[in-house]
Amino acid sequence: MMMDHLPSEITTQIISFLPVKSVLQCRSVCKSWRNLIDDRRFAESHFTKSLQPAGNINDTPIITSFLFLPSYSNGNDDAFYVVDIDNEHTNTFFKTKKIKFSSCPPNFSYNLYDQFLYVDGLLCFSLQDGFFFCLCNPATQDWVNLTYGRSSTQLGFGFGLDHTITKFKLAVVAYFPDGSGGCTTEAQVLTLGSNSWRDLKNVPQVMCSNSSATVQGSIHWLTHSNQMLSFRILLFNLAYENFLFLELPKCYLEAEVDVNGFHMLNFGGDLSVVDFSNNDRVEIWVMKEYGVKESWTRLTIIKSAEYIQLFPISPWKDGEILLLVESKKLVSYNFESGRYTLFQVNGLPGNNDLDNVKKPYFYDAYLYVGNLLSVQPTDYSN
Repeated sequence: MMMDHLPSEITTQIISFLPVKSVLQCRSVCKSWRNLIDDRRFAESHFTKSLQPAGNINDTPIITSFLFLPSYSNGNDDAFYVVDIDNEHTNTFFKTKKIKFSSCPPNFSYNLYDQFLYVDGLLCFSLQDGFFFCLCNPATQDWVNLTYGRSSTQLGFGFGLDHTITKFKLAVVAYFPDGSGGCTTEAQVLTLGSNSWRDLKNVPQVMCSNSSATVQGSIHWLTHSNQMLSFRILLFNLAYENFLFLELPKCYLEAEVDVNGFHMLNFGGDLSVVDFSNNDRVEIWVMKEYGVKESWTRLTIIKSAEYIQLFPISPWKDGEILLLVESKKLVSYNFESGRYTLFQVNGLPGNNDLDNVKKPYFYDAYLYVGNLLSVQPTDYSN
């Protein structure tokens, strides 16, 4: 083989630019390649190269795969689906690969988990209102269970990469009875590679929504002091481990809104807030320049009789947006014409109305870029 005669540094450089699927195939070539790929330094280098923006609404995004997770148990608790663009059919047809979890925890079930989060190729599941967490890398099939160990009346959580140390952190903002009929807000953070939670100081006394988005090295939540009140965005900086606030668009500053009608989203690398509170449309507010409140830009999706229940996934080509419709169909929307385009997703159960399935299939969908990082670091055992 020609690459056998190349210096190891050049071999490493070449392999590091391959997609995760190809890199994992290279592990089977020879022992030296397997040792190279299994090295944490290679995984970190490969991950850094993969952190390319998906694009924004004015550019053609670099999109190759989507991750579809069953949103509740339908007989496939041990599997997920990776949907790849089939370039032979001009990006209008997709092909699906079902991947079984080979090393999931005993008695794992999607029904047991309250929330899913997907960030930078990793999945995080919360169980029993955050009493337990489970972190998974779908590409490498690594799993780790993380015990939070405290039950709260309401909990917001998020995770993301601290770029200064190339380690993921999981942060929890929780609310506990204060003994006088009210609640107090507390927050903890865990660095992957450590087996202990650390208390955070100067925690704002607000309540976080369940929805979070990790953008620009910070986790973001919508916050409120009660169910119906104007609200702000609370951010937790993963490197400095401090809290700050961001302002929402002006139209929400004085309005009374139900926080449950909103969702935080990483939209092609931009911080975004999705407003589901209107019956005839979905509004996406995109912060074009991070941290600049004047840069909020509104994108409006007009619902149709055929497409009512929809959720934004990511920007798409030609200024369009990709949507998950009815929790199972992949659709693009053109903002100028208001036109919807339904994509054929071959091999995804329940995606086609003609599929002969005994149980309904519903999914959560994410733009997927895998990585090789292990969630079970060598410096501790779970």
